Amino acid sequence: MPPTARRAAAARTGPDVPAPALGIGGLAGRIGASSVTRALDLVGDRWTLMIVGQALLGARRFDEFCKRLGIARSTLAARLAFLVERGIMRKIDAPGDAQHGEYHLTRMGVELNAMGLASWRWERRWHMQRHTHAVHLVHKTCGKPFEPLFVCGHCHDEVRPADILFRDNEAAYGDPRPAPRQQRRSIVTIASASGMGRAVGEGADILGDRWTYLVVAAMFHGTRRFDDLHAELGIATNILADRLKRLVEAEVLERRLYFSNRQRHEYKLTEKGKDLFPIFAALIRWGDKWLAGPHGPPHDHWHRACGAALMPTFVCSECREELRPADVAFELGREQPAGLRNKTVASKIPGPRKKLVQGVV
Repeated sequence: MPPTARRAAAARTGPDVPAPALGIGGLAGRIGASSVTRALDLVGDRWTLMIVGQALLGARRFDEFCKRLGIARSTLAARLAFLVERGIMRKIDAPGDAQHGEYHLTRMGVELNAMGLASWRWERRWHMQRHTHAVHLVHKTCGKPFEPLFVCGHCHDEVRPADILFRDNEAAYGDPRPAPRQQRRSIVTIASASGMGRAVGEGADILGDRWTYLVVAAMFHGTRRFDDLHAELGIATNILADRLKRLVEAEVLERRLYFSNRQRHEYKLTEKGKDLFPIFAALIRWGDKWLAGPHGPPHDHWHRACGAALMPTFVCSECREELRPADVAFELGREQPAGLRNKTVASKIPGPRKKLVQGVV
């Protein structure tokens, strides 16, 4: 069958793979075993996400992280030590002055750049009108401001949540997963950051809390009602009610009445909520590579349109070339690049543009 015909058939019927089964542990077990959860167990508290984001934007020194993020020095020291211990960053001591070294991302850390690109894309679409200093991306290969596009690495079509099929494999329940880091939900939000720190952090207010992430992940799996979320995820009712309220207020979820006699409601992802999916896809790719156990990645994913194993890839919206860390620069300023204004959900940001800054995303 010609490739075009094969892709058309796959789009109608999907690849020849078994239908996914919930397996041991139901929905909570499936989400808990996923590469996204494994990745967020490692880097998923709000401050760690913010620190990694700033490192991708080029921050190196301790005081620079403090200034950009408004983070307590003791908290920053603990997070940096953790990232070094887990191999995501390395500390390079200054000659004769071990107290004032620099923190550089390792290869493992640099490959979080796809998550950084996806997070930036989400921030620009939904929040950047609130920033006092907007950050725009420039693709050095084509020289143009761009938006990262999430595509299938095989057929290069854009990918949406409904385009993906998946199933559990042996690793989903055969490989032990390290216990998640114990952390309280931070009461500090993106408002504490300044300058470039505000440009990458609003998504961290959603992903940086384990329970909030679990609720959003369950939504992508089609679980919408309070009682079902409580039963499947094992979240205490007061915590679940709080996270749902916060997600509705953030316009990530919408609340709908489905049974009027008893005032029962269900929750659905808004367009803003669905647009979080590329961040999840980036974490799948990173977690599959760096956190898989002896049996390999916990889930297999296919792109419904072409039938190939999904390879999450981010490309430049202007030239469609794959984005590599060294090929991206950052433009600081208040005005959106002209070529992207009509692609953004956010309103126009007035003011002049500023200089380019090289980072590692």
